Amino acid sequence: MSTDNNLMANLLCIADSQWVLGHWYTKNLLNSRNLQDATALAAMSQDVWGHTRALFRWLEEENDLPDFQIEFGRDATQVHNMEVLDKAPQSYGDFILSIFLAEYSVWRLMATLKDGNDPAVASMMTAFGKECYFHRLNIDGWFALLSDAEKQEIIEALPQRLGQAIAWFGTKSASEADPLLISGQRSQAVWDAREQFIAEISKKLANVLDLSEDKIEAMADQVNAAERNNARRRVVESAMPANLWEYVLPSSEDAVKTRRPLSIGIDETIDLFDKPETRSFDYN
Repeated sequence: MSTDNNLMANLLCIADSQWVLGHWYTKNLLNSRNLQDATALAAMSQDVWGHTRALFRWLEEENDLPDFQIEFGRDATQVHNMEVLDKAPQSYGDFILSIFLAEYSVWRLMATLKDGNDPAVASMMTAFGKECYFHRLNIDGWFALLSDAEKQEIIEALPQRLGQAIAWFGTKSASEADPLLISGQRSQAVWDAREQFIAEISKKLANVLDLSEDKIEAMADQVNAAERNNARRRVVESAMPANLWEYVLPSSEDAVKTRRPLSIGIDETIDLFDKPETRSFDYN
């Protein structure tokens, strides 16, 4: 049984964005301010990578694709990650803002599918959403501890980051013509999810930054108007930067060797104990 191409594209927008987001969390572990922050980032990265790989494996099974084809068989021009995660954060405030926007926008898109008529997809989106809720609570905690200088960093980063996050939802016309909405696989129009996203993040940021919601929402006018690829939710012919792609999927010989299918790995005989360096070790 093959999934609809529109559904596959939408699920890849979610999976690929979480794939990159997990790498953001891992990359910034060493910048953690305390053990609690490091623990939270580690847990969040494991959550979003778990969601990513669950979607990858499910899509491969549904479409009779080879194992690990989606993870290892594409190049950067075929990945559907959101553009707000393309550029590395330029400051701590920019980092918190970017993950806040990414978490909320991915959740809003997942929520359009969690009450649809596809039981498997609805179940996955509901389960993922419960875990992502705790990510947003962590971000609320980081917001509460921001210094005035870090709040200013957020204000400086807002126009570009917010514009990219809002653009990810696409146009009103694309939402109205959405085959998933027409078929009932999507229970809420993406344009409505976009409006809900803007209202939620504007209220939150207004409280954090001591700005009016109108001023926050006015920054939405700076959404990139370039022609977009609706399936990938990105500017046409765009791709994540080469250095980010190399971090997500390293191309070194050693890294490639680790990509063996699990079925090969479990058939190998690996002697973990009878080695010169372990023979004299006292296990008692």
